[in-house]
Amino acid sequence: MAVVVYSKAGDGTGQKLAAALGVEANLDSDILYQEKLVGWGATQAITSRKRLNKAAAVRVASRKVGLWEMLGAEGMPTPQLATLEDYGKKIILWRTQNHAAGTDIVVQEIGEEIPTFIDGRIHYPVVYVPNDGEYRIWVWKGEVILAQRKWKTIAPCHEWIRSHWAWEGFTPQDLASPLYTNATNTVKLCGLDFGAVDVLRATNVSREKRYVVLEVNTAPVLREEDSLPLFVERIKGWMEE
Repeated sequence: MAVVVYSKAGDGTGQKLAAALGVEANLDSDILYQEKLVGWGATQAITSRKRLNKAAAVRVASRKVGLWEMLGAEGMPTPQLATLEDYGKKIILWRTQNHAAGTDIVVQEIGEEIPTFIDGRIHYPVVYVPNDGEYRIWVWKGEVILAQRKWKTIAPCHEWIRSHWAWEGFTPQDLASPLYTNATNTVKLCGLDFGAVDVLRATNVSREKRYVVLEVNTAPVLREEDSLPLFVERIKGWMEE
């Protein structure tokens, strides 16, 4: 029997997934050995015979700036850290290492002074990417299994920050598009078995540079209407191997 091992950040979805699979759920700090593990955002290296999303791969995906550097070295479009020349000339988004669904973002608009932070966390500056859409591409073992697009909800939100927007699924088409190949390549480069990749569609750039990878979610929110049954089906198949 497999066990879903989740991080504290992914506990709600980890427990939801385990319940749908009919298996046990554990925090990654509460388990020493299991025959089969589903690593749901879990970064602790736990001894097991088989594991989906190994701890080292989850750690690679979770280090946002390091992820961008790795993808950039492969020629993939990613957000860029701001330089001294950018201040006062470009919109800067100040972020923390743990993105917290966008709630950590502080916007420094053109001409504004660098913000002062008193929360004790390390913040880093990212140049805002002009865009006309954000997507979440779900990848399982190299295959795109679901595509979602973000839409505005009635909740108030900054025009450049989509943390209060809702996901809407659509049928993936033209799988050769960089929208999908960038997502599958990102999951592969991280060494992950699965992941939900957030991608911006940048404006005023070439088609090859249009789809900018923001991050890989290794414990994404699961919905009964689409992502949950897709993951349950595939994980059950893996459990039976």
